[in-house]
Amino acid sequence: MEPASITVEKYCQEIDKMHQERQRLRPSLVNRKGSIFLHDNVRPHVS
Repeated sequence: MEPASITVEKYCQEIDKMHQERQRLRPSLVNRKGSIFLHDNVRPHVS
């Protein structure tokens, strides 16, 4: 695939397509009214 610029129209189409796919796969996440928090139990950074 060659590198190319993305246009606003193409970007909006991709966002709409992702939203439709998310709505099909996980409608409960799309139709939420509140926030979704991600909790990850990774170790803190140590040097």
